[in-house]
Amino acid sequence: MTFGNPMRIVGKRPDTAGPNFAARWDDFCSSGDPVCADGVNAVTHVAYAVDGDAEKGAKFAAEHVLAYKF
Repeated sequence: MTFGNPMRIVGKRPDTAGPNFAARWDDFCSSGDPVCADGVNAVTHVAYAVDGDAEKGAKFAAEHVLAYKF
């Protein structure tokens, strides 16, 4: 999981990580985030914990852990 990933600006997103990682990686970036979206609202970069994205990320991670076959 990444939140406010600065590599997005240069095109490094989960779908470019290769087949081993792309399906198991999610990347959250708010539209106004100046770090990952070239936005101008710095508050969005520190709001991932309260804007619902952290909960979505936790759910995504939990689903993948529970689906893993040992």
